[in-house]
Amino acid sequence: MSFSSPATGRTLVGFMAALLCSAVLGASSAGATCGIVCQPLRPPPPPPCGPGADQTSNGPAAVAATICLINNERAARLASQLRPLSANAQLDAGALAHSLDAVARPQSDPHAGSDGSTPPSRFPGWHIVEDMYSGSGPPLDTPRAAVAWWMNSPRHRANILDQQATDIGIGIAPGTPTGATGHIYTVDFGWR
Repeated sequence: MSFSSPATGRTLVGFMAALLCSAVLGASSAGATCGIVCQPLRPPPPPPCGPGADQTSNGPAAVAATICLINNERAARLASQLRPLSANAQLDAGALAHSLDAVARPQSDPHAGSDGSTPPSRFPGWHIVEDMYSGSGPPLDTPRAAVAWWMNSPRHRANILDQQATDIGIGIAPGTPTGATGHIYTVDFGWR
């Protein structure tokens, strides 16, 4: 909510504005009386994530689009004030190695490596949570499809919105565990 007073030209934003609007105009008011205007606060639109968001690729544009889409999801939660995640080369390398391993040697647990590794054991010194996605063919193997799938899964959504995470590593490998055309995405969210 925002509360604007034409008399002072000042605007309050957030909880205090909502409380003031409720007290002055009534909880259901969205209009004005006595020169007071109360209206819902709308966050700025997220930055566009470029054409890579909708393209089938495992190149830098797809990685950048995936980070952008994830950070947009975090930014959309205005009340939680989640900070954007920073790309991390160490996490990127580990995520890519795991995606390539998942294509070459599918496991019953996709987060386990063929060598028995787990997300925390692949990144000593880091606290790690991991999301994976396998999309077969366009449009299911694009960054937008991967992020949409994760956001519709409570466990994966919780990883994306984890308040402790500061860094992100993304590895996108061509192929799927079934041999179908597509891509495997591994995203590692980390903090120290």
